[in-house]
Amino acid sequence: MTIYTPYITVNGKRIFASAYGLKVFAIEVTEEQNERYWARRAEKEKKAKEKENKPDTKKNNKKDKKDKE
Repeated sequence: MTIYTPYITVNGKRIFASAYGLKVFAIEVTEEQNERYWARRAEKEKKAKEKENKPDTKKNNKKDKKDKE
């Protein structure tokens, strides 16, 4: 399976295909690698949603203290 991307990350820096006269980089990956990528991505999105829906108790405590004063 081939994945096409306009940039790749090497040593924490983005390298753009356009810098090499290309529109995209073509990267060969196996089906297993692709499945693992999507599974990790789904986990990250799930955690982000949980964090978004979770009330921030520190902020609420600060507001309560201000209201009491």
